[in-house]
Amino acid sequence: MYRVLIADDDATMRIGLRTMLNWEQHGYHIVAEAEDGRQALMLYRTTQPDIVITDMKMPEMDGVTLIKNLSQEESVPVILALSGYDDYKLVREAMKCGAIDYLLKLELTPSLLLSVLMQAEQRFTRQPDTNEYEKKSMLRTRVSWAAFKTAINLSPKVLAN
Repeated sequence: MYRVLIADDDATMRIGLRTMLNWEQHGYHIVAEAEDGRQALMLYRTTQPDIVITDMKMPEMDGVTLIKNLSQEESVPVILALSGYDDYKLVREAMKCGAIDYLLKLELTPSLLLSVLMQAEQRFTRQPDTNEYEKKSMLRTRVSWAAFKTAINLSPKVLAN
């Protein structure tokens, strides 16, 4: 069972994410929910989730700062960025800091969320001989440019800028 932490300042969105899937049936367990990045970081340190789903715009500590902090932890989780903003700079910053995907709230469906969670899960099962710490540490380095370009529909010329 993969452990998940949800960070979003919008209580309705947290409830929506929690009820969007039958998490347990798909092999996931929501271990904590946070209202801002600072609370998410504290909860991360006490619950050690495998996957963190974080909003980008939150009070106290925004999603980019949270992702940067999580990426420096001893055990790095798989990070999914979630936002209501289709903002290239925000997408790029989230991906550069270690998020494996950037999901738009208005486009989020149960099937899309499950698909992205399954991609996150694959990052844990690629190398069965690798210990848990090494698996998590390697996660943020495995995002290929091709996947990044596909996710945000940009040409290589735009990415070079």
